Amino acid sequence: MKRWPTYLLILFLLALAVFLGANYFRQRQNVAENPVPQPSVTPTPVATSSKAALTDKERILQMIAIPVTVTDFLAEQKQLANEDAKKLNSSASAELVEPNAQETWSDWITDRKPGFVVYFGSRISTESATLASASLHKLYPENFYQPLIMVDHEGASVQRLQGTGFSRLDSWANIVEKYNSEEQVKAFRQSAQQVSAAGVNIVLAPVLDIASGSAILQSRASDDEEKLAVAAENYIKTFSQYHLMPVIKHYPGIGQLSSDLHTSSGEVALRSQDTAIFSKILTQFPNIGVMTTHVSLKDKFNGQPCSLTAECLKPLTENFPEALLVTDDLSMKSALEVKGREQSLSEAAIAAVRAGNSVLLFGPDVSMAELDQVIADLLTQYQDSASFQKAVDLNVARILQLKSEQ
Repeated sequence: MKRWPTYLLILFLLALAVFLGANYFRQRQNVAENPVPQPSVTPTPVATSSKAALTDKERILQMIAIPVTVTDFLAEQKQLANEDAKKLNSSASAELVEPNAQETWSDWITDRKPGFVVYFGSRISTESATLASASLHKLYPENFYQPLIMVDHEGASVQRLQGTGFSRLDSWANIVEKYNSEEQVKAFRQSAQQVSAAGVNIVLAPVLDIASGSAILQSRASDDEEKLAVAAENYIKTFSQYHLMPVIKHYPGIGQLSSDLHTSSGEVALRSQDTAIFSKILTQFPNIGVMTTHVSLKDKFNGQPCSLTAECLKPLTENFPEALLVTDDLSMKSALEVKGREQSLSEAAIAAVRAGNSVLLFGPDVSMAELDQVIADLLTQYQDSASFQKAVDLNVARILQLKSEQ
């Protein structure tokens, strides 16, 4: 009888241990389900959205679209990789390797970090385009704005991405006039998937010029205004679904043009329908791109190219402020020759910004030295002129907003 208290005490202690143990594991389970936040080991991204994050020169460079000929760029990248491999081998064997004293496009891009890149070349394959895009992005710091890559993509002869792996679009005139809406969307969808997968962000198309027996545009333009609007809508909707920004062209309309603006200046007598189709499309898609072209309008603007004249671009800048205005190649003869007077590439670029363009596009014949001079002259204008600075700042804000949406 005297042993019962001892047994009871033992049983009580065992029950208490079981209870405390169960409660302990229940608490641990709750902790696992609601863990205490731990300090992040990921570096905080460097802020790049404010004006202070970009130098004046970097702001100018955000507006620059430089030319990259894909085959040449990839050959350059391969050569640089071989040189790096030789340096590694030479360091192991104490052998000296002569550095490449000539600046390459890769060096230029790494140092300047332009806001846009335009692909040039013919029959570019999927493999080449994808590799070029990946290589370009590696030239930019991860905490800096990446470039947006552009390419002509009208179809037929004006489609740079049509090598192995890319489907070839029919001529724009055929697509507009011979394809029904379903056939258009099917062709556009396949092409958009391929272009987007290759790392491209912006397609320089569709063409809204209304043909009028032009010896220049030929199958690049259509004279059927109603069908043209439908095809353009299908193009824009489909390519936008794959995060590709279309850039409609060539404002204010060059369907009547009979001269090549690359090699000579040109003039047209503008018709109401030429600009009406741009307004119609921009009313539906107000935040796409518009390519402005270097054509003069008969008896207007003192013979100045429309792309370089604020008054000519006023219907766009006032009515469609969200649209991204992109110049045609500023090295074209039509941009550099105004009423018989030659102007410099810098003068054309400055005029383009003052006219309301956000992106200054340069073709493959422009050298690195010429681009550096343009950038230096734009920078001088930015630092000396309050109105020019305001125009640049508005452009850069628009560009950075676009990049944040990619």
